[in-house]
Amino acid sequence: DQNRWKKPLFTVGAMEPLPLDDIMSVLKGVTLKPHHSTVPDSIAAGNTLHELDRITQDIIDIILKARPTYVPGDEIRVPVASKPVVLSKGINLARLRRVRRQYLKLSQVAQPTSRADAANGFVHYLCLNA
Repeated sequence: DQNRWKKPLFTVGAMEPLPLDDIMSVLKGVTLKPHHSTVPDSIAAGNTLHELDRITQDIIDIILKARPTYVPGDEIRVPVASKPVVLSKGINLARLRRVRRQYLKLSQVAQPTSRADAANGFVHYLCLNA
């Protein structure tokens, strides 16, 4: 059986010194293959502005749908973001658009690496500035 636990690379006795140089050389040569579950959902380099635009517009749409029943201080859950949107003032479309434009300009300087980062960053920026 080729199971790695049944056939270790090195066998060391209790009183023997560890072959650290050999172990380090083996470890340096090991590269792990990225799996779907370990690779973050990234934004493609050529699509960054379009993706940010779409993500922020989706969040604005969710906020606008909550407008009829919204009371300042309520939480609005956004599916992509890990934290809810909490606005201290009422929902104002002009203010939301202004904050969105500001966030898109700021994101050009420090681009988020994933959709979740973009959504969380925009929600955080909204909570502070809207």
